[in-house]
Amino acid sequence: MIGAKTSRLTPEGYHDDHQRIWDAVAGGATVQAVETQFKTKDGSMIDVEVTLTPHRGENGLVTGVSAIVRDATARRARHDELARQARTDSLTGLP
Repeated sequence: MIGAKTSRLTPEGYHDDHQRIWDAVAGGATVQAVETQFKTKDGSMIDVEVTLTPHRGENGLVTGVSAIVRDATARRARHDELARQARTDSLTGLP
């Protein structure tokens, strides 16, 4: 996505959250392991973990950003299943 706007990955309801993340990076902060959701090419949603690192030019201003985006769908599903198991009796299946 070199040079492309990341807003096309932002699903409805996440624009404010994603804008806060980009504002922090534009201010020079590194954003590490933030969990959010992105929209795929086919419009479906995936859970992702994002790390963003700003790059500064000689004048000290942010001139670019490196991003590492990991698909966190499987990890999130495991987390949700463990949370469900913690709330549910294993013998009866009741909360």
